Amino acid sequence: MEITEPAVASRDLTDYERRLLRHVAAGGTNPSIARRLSTTTCTVQSALACVYRKLGARNRAHAVAIAVHNGWITLDHVTPAREP
Repeated sequence: MEITEPAVASRDLTDYERRLLRHVAAGGTNPSIARRLSTTTCTVQSALACVYRKLGARNRAHAVAIAVHNGWITLDHVTPAREP
């Protein structure tokens, strides 16, 4: 996956959008993220669409890759899945 220059600077991402990206990076689904943030799935979907537009991202993985690449979020909080 190619990481190109983002459409916006990190200051254009809201705190909420950064929190969403951290949850996405941790593997959260829209419903699980909505529960954790006490909001609706529709709100999460809408906010993620805005993030994709701002970053020029094609999907969830691309948005996380752009954010990590630019240092806007880290993966320090992500716990690797255990091997079966």
